[in-house]
Amino acid sequence: MPSGEKVVIITDLYHLPRIKRHAQKYAKKFPPEKVVLYPAQPSRLPVKMALQEIKKIHGYSQEGILPPEE
Repeated sequence: MPSGEKVVIITDLYHLPRIKRHAQKYAKKFPPEKVVLYPAQPSRLPVKMALQEIKKIHGYSQEGILPPEE
């Protein structure tokens, strides 16, 4: 990435942690000091959507997408 340039990633609020992990995984392509994460509107997560995402966490852990719980 050319010096002085940054990447701005705009995504839904509930995707920000996933995007952050992806950027960290590929830190050579996306150096942390060059990446700006920005939540799209609305910046609030509806309760129903949050509950759906919570139900998926165990499956993500089993697939290795998320680190195992300690």
